[in-house]
Amino acid sequence: MRHPSKLRAFTLVELMVAIFLAAILMTILVRLFAVSARAGREEFSRSSAETAVLLVIRALENDLQRTTPAGISIATDETKLVIHPMDEATSDGKMEYEKRAIAWSLDTATQQLTRREFDNAFPDPTRPQRLSDPEISALVGSGGKTSRLLDKVTLFTVENPDSVPLPSVGSPLTVSVHREVEGASTRTEVTMSRVVVVRSGGN
Repeated sequence: MRHPSKLRAFTLVELMVAIFLAAILMTILVRLFAVSARAGREEFSRSSAETAVLLVIRALENDLQRTTPAGISIATDETKLVIHPMDEATSDGKMEYEKRAIAWSLDTATQQLTRREFDNAFPDPTRPQRLSDPEISALVGSGGKTSRLLDKVTLFTVENPDSVPLPSVGSPLTVSVHREVEGASTRTEVTMSRVVVVRSGGN
């Protein structure tokens, strides 16, 4: 009858090698987990930034499509604009404009893109109003009611068609917004552009 082999004890060297290999494996697993977690956080941050930029562009597109080119004032640097929205038609079919103004502007110092509304900015509802550069800056700087704010914006432009020089405004307009992705080590910005067709009716 054969006797079972005696169990062989591990030597100290073998135990040290096993512990060393286990430590290496644990370090690799921890690093993989950290990289995966960081990538997940970056992707979530990027997705949030994309959603925020998309909502802002859609809001601006909606504002621009509520008027004609003659009711849009774009600053020379194309980072500020004022919109004079159309109102409902009168009983005899004539189109009138609202008295309020909608202003979009980027503060490059704070990287904040702001939408503001100004009541009674335009007293004459019978025709669209266009503002000069100084008038745009004065209106934007006068306060107003902030209805939308987006931070970490590195670029905001509303570009006229190449064939239409400012202060005239044509259609379509190209709206671009760039925003930083917080905590991202790669693809650190979200960039989005949209071509907006404005109602016809003079420039």
